[in-house]
Amino acid sequence: MIATSVFYNKGCVSKEMLIEIISSKLGFTPQSCKIIPDHRDTFQYSEEKVIEYINDSEEIISVEVGDDKKFSGDKFWYWSPHNQTYDSMHFYLAEKQIESTLLKLLLKIEGFNACYIYDKDFVGWENTKSVQQYEIFKFSHVHLKKVWNEAFSCEEIDIKQNAGRWTEFIGMRLMAAPIMYLGKGFFHFIPKEKVSAFPNLREIEELDSGQIRIELFQEIGSSKQVENYNKLRAFREWCQMDTLEEELPNLRTKM
Repeated sequence: MIATSVFYNKGCVSKEMLIEIISSKLGFTPQSCKIIPDHRDTFQYSEEKVIEYINDSEEIISVEVGDDKKFSGDKFWYWSPHNQTYDSMHFYLAEKQIESTLLKLLLKIEGFNACYIYDKDFVGWENTKSVQQYEIFKFSHVHLKKVWNEAFSCEEIDIKQNAGRWTEFIGMRLMAAPIMYLGKGFFHFIPKEKVSAFPNLREIEELDSGQIRIELFQEIGSSKQVENYNKLRAFREWCQMDTLEEELPNLRTKM
């Protein structure tokens, strides 16, 4: 499944924008919805009901719309919890419906920082620390390095060397993905000139907005292939994302 995740500065995604997306630009036929904090249970999708909930809410933390009742297929998810420094919108699409008119709209929202287009399952496992999760899915983990989690007194998978992992950051997540759109918030920490000079880009395009679109490789579902995996790792290293992660506490105090 192809995922598109778009990140903005906190407070930049308005109710009006959410309603416009849900009303006409999802790219699939909605069947169910969850809204937090107003309605924690899944309810049958009704455009009128969703718009009513959004309009009547003082604060929207999450809006999740799916094409089935289990949210296991095509899905849109807006997410803006209190403990994060960003608003985010995520599209999980079974078909390769990416870089559409909707994405062009999302890139125009003020406060845009970064957009990543990636293989949802690949990135999910690259960020999974739970040994129990591997065992539930009957995936071997004997070959994976483990570290001790003091807080929970248990062993967990060490994901620090994973090329597809993400880092929670200021106004966005930092990660390497097959296709990326990067904007002003990203360039505040990693200069555009630095990103553009990465020696192993398949494509790079500068947009009229000043954003750039970069492509590391074309087949999004082939992130596990050695050549592509190494490109993801090399991009993380080139942008010094691990160093930025270490500096995050100090960077937050300066914001």
